[in-house]
Amino acid sequence: MSRRLRSHLPTTPNQLQPKVVDPERMKEKFEEKQRKQKRYYDRGSTELPAVQEGEAVRVQVQNKWKPAVIKEKLETPRSYIIQTPNGQRFRRNRNHIRKQKYGVQISRQWEPIEDFQSDGAREVREEQVSEPSSGQYYKTRSGRLSKPPERYQAC
Repeated sequence: MSRRLRSHLPTTPNQLQPKVVDPERMKEKFEEKQRKQKRYYDRGSTELPAVQEGEAVRVQVQNKWKPAVIKEKLETPRSYIIQTPNGQRFRRNRNHIRKQKYGVQISRQWEPIEDFQSDGAREVREEQVSEPSSGQYYKTRSGRLSKPPERYQAC
């Protein structure tokens, strides 16, 4: 519009006259503003080091960090193709990849929990939960005695 808008406040006639804005000057101001924004933004950011192909990393997949291996670096900046141990392949930005201190971890096979007796012999606990009969106590797996509520007893 190149001029001040009319209002109920008193203004001088000079303020109501249109002024032509130089497009070159406006472009320079805009670019200077962008440079200033970039300078302040870059002040708090750091460049992440590049990762090599075949390197073991952690990758963010659905808000969880999972182990993976870098398969290839793409032409676009900071983009990589990664592969998880189950064979899935993802394209991820460097922000979603973290270097792993150690190699890809192998999942451990869990053994059944065993109780140790005082004489050192191993014994696997095998307790059966007895079925409750009406109005009687029964023993739970943890060993607690439990009584069913009266409303479940036969009338």
